Amino acid sequence: MTETTSIPLLHILSATPLLIATINAVVAAAIAVALALAFGLVGPVILLPAIAAFALVVVGNNMIGRREIRRGQAGLRPIFPSPDAIDQP
Repeated sequence: MTETTSIPLLHILSATPLLIATINAVVAAAIAVALALAFGLVGPVILLPAIAAFALVVVGNNMIGRREIRRGQAGLRPIFPSPDAIDQP
């Protein structure tokens, strides 16, 4: 059995944050369709608010996720000095 350093696509797609973000986007799209129906939209035009809501939530979740990951990484401090730090006086 060979080992690979890349993450298989299936593992990324089955990751909990991605699943939760997708479910959030689908719920937002369903709410957008319900609102569109309440305002009297019918036919294929009803897909426009659903697509817009889905895309908005996906982009928003992505932006929040990236910001939180950057914030978490910025808070990490190395335990051991790097080789560059050893060479400096």
